[in-house]
Amino acid sequence: MKIALYHGYELGGSGSNEYTRYLAHTLAKLGHEVMVVCADKEPETYPFVSRAVAYDLEGNPTELFSREPAAGCAPISLHQLPRTSVYPVFLTDKQREGVVKAFPEMTDAEIAEYHGAMSATLERALRDEKPDILHANHLVYQPIVAAEACAKTGTPFYTVPHGSSIEYTVNADERFKKAAKRALEATGGLAWIAREVRDRVYKLYPDIEQSLRDKSHMVGVGTDTSLFEPLPKAKRRAALDELAGMFRAGGKTPEQRAELCAALDEGDIEATRRYWSAYNQKVEDADLPELLANIPVEGDADILFFVGAMTYGKGIQSLIAAMPGVLAKRPDAHLVLVGSGTYREVLEGLAHALASGNLALFDKLVAKGKDLERQTMSGPLEDLQAYAATDSGRATLAEHGPKLAGRVHFLGRLDHPRLRCIFPCAHVGVFPSVIKEASPLVFMEALSNGVLPSGSYHSGLRDGLDDLEPHLPAEIWRHMKLPIEPEGRVAGIADNLAALLGALRERDLGPSLRELAVSRYDWVAVAQKMVDIADKIVD
Repeated sequence: MKIALYHGYELGGSGSNEYTRYLAHTLAKLGHEVMVVCADKEPETYPFVSRAVAYDLEGNPTELFSREPAAGCAPISLHQLPRTSVYPVFLTDKQREGVVKAFPEMTDAEIAEYHGAMSATLERALRDEKPDILHANHLVYQPIVAAEACAKTGTPFYTVPHGSSIEYTVNADERFKKAAKRALEATGGLAWIAREVRDRVYKLYPDIEQSLRDKSHMVGVGTDTSLFEPLPKAKRRAALDELAGMFRAGGKTPEQRAELCAALDEGDIEATRRYWSAYNQKVEDADLPELLANIPVEGDADILFFVGAMTYGKGIQSLIAAMPGVLAKRPDAHLVLVGSGTYREVLEGLAHALASGNLALFDKLVAKGKDLERQTMSGPLEDLQAYAATDSGRATLAEHGPKLAGRVHFLGRLDHPRLRCIFPCAHVGVFPSVIKEASPLVFMEALSNGVLPSGSYHSGLRDGLDDLEPHLPAEIWRHMKLPIEPEGRVAGIADNLAALLGALRERDLGPSLRELAVSRYDWVAVAQKMVDIADKIVD
């Protein structure tokens, strides 16, 4: 079968980008020819891409290169979408060049320009390549374009909604809610990556819920289990040394970290905003070898690990505030944070305030917390504020907060070839999101590394945790569920993580976690489900 994947964004990074990247590669390894329609500007950097074509705003193609397919793979062609005057995204960030706007911020004229260019490109690509079926990601904007282009070319298509388009675009702007509904009515099928995403879409469109149910299929998420593997303790320092040898220049410097802390000590809270464009967010910190040397992977330290975007929504602020409570019970605990984003400096500020015993600074950052995010939010960090207002919470922050010095490790962003060197050094992966998550890809990556995942018990994270319940000891699974309500959240995270670290001292779950990843969550299983759906729709 020849399958087209219409993504609309880059292939690098996490979330739906990662989903598309791995799905394309796995489908090709299963023998299916694949064409990926996306906005990636560097197709030559993906070894599995055997041909790349760029399109202008009228949909006219120009071949960029052609090479032999990767070993063991059917051909994968990448069809590079043109850039219109505005690059629309679900969440704005500082990692993309040019004029970038969130969809709800776009004018009707800007939407029309984008729609016209995407429609012309997709229609031309479908006519030239003649795939058997098109897979369209998200609710906005790919299915909207796909409905139009596929009607003109006679190509069947199915839709794979992800969470970001629902949360930040469809719910925020009636224009996109109406357009997405028309696309849902036109699609030949719906492949759900999580029950939580499915239920959100049903709730959005109750008048067509039954018709959506009739063409729905549950697929889930996957991980490339060949990319990660558990590491015995004796090999972990060597793995970090390997990672140190791969570090790239341009990331955040120790001088910038020191400048930030000095400014915060002087009461300059706005300093957290001044680093948004001060360093390359796409790479690790400039002093990575020194940072790695301070992570005690050889001894008996307990390593907690987060990887993901450094945003308010990921809940890292709650995790940092919970660390004094963890250290009260597990004095050898360390927290490793991997990722980039515009909230990193706020998070560094919170860690610095606690480590330096400056609770006045901590309170100030907490009171201004959401205002310091780049997104349009305001107000305090309610869960941290509630915790600090209790006698026990305040005492824990004061007594054990200074122990954070040297125990919270910000490393910057690491891609998978680098992440594989450090992820399996952890004991527990912690994903404490405060916003809805569509699907916990990081859960499956943690399992693949032999690392126990934990996360907020809501939305797609709850689905992921519930799926794991039958496969884990009850006393372990109970503590993997992190509370989400502001009252008691920080204390609850601390108690659960301390309990997990203690339980893992008594039993080695690594091999069984790895086996669970291979048998249930490998990308091969996900890709085969997609093929089965495509076969039914084509038939």
